[in-house]
Amino acid sequence: PGTVGHSLCTDDADTISYYNRIDQEVELPLDILDDMVGEAQELAGKGNDWFAYTPVIHRMREAGTLSKILDELDERSLENSEIRKLAGLLISSPQPLDHLSDRQFIKEIAKIVSGTPWVYDARRQEMRPVVHIGKMRVAMKVGFRGKVLPVICPCMIRD
Repeated sequence: PGTVGHSLCTDDADTISYYNRIDQEVELPLDILDDMVGEAQELAGKGNDWFAYTPVIHRMREAGTLSKILDELDERSLENSEIRKLAGLLISSPQPLDHLSDRQFIKEIAKIVSGTPWVYDARRQEMRPVVHIGKMRVAMKVGFRGKVLPVICPCMIRD
């Protein structure tokens, strides 16, 4: 079992919408993908903008993968447990982080990310850290900056 990735070679919004409806309605391991930039924008619109959408991630999704998380990126906001799992994969943590609270997890991820090379982010079309700590905090609803600040002043959470 795996997921079949179907990459559309069109910018026609009606065609993309048609295939996205199929993806949502049909109970098949099928993922309909837009071009890399469009896909990055789509998943950001679902609240999954806390990491850089890289060419490697896009190619993995195009090839089909057993990771349900990668299929869900453009369908809904990931839950905290899924964010933790994906972040762990993206940064290749040298030690297990499962035992940490969400706050401690984010703090540890921030330390690791500060020492890793930047990657190409298709949505922003520039080199960036693989994880945006502020946006991860918001996605996981951790602390003042993750719970309150996005509500009272969303402009403070910048790319």
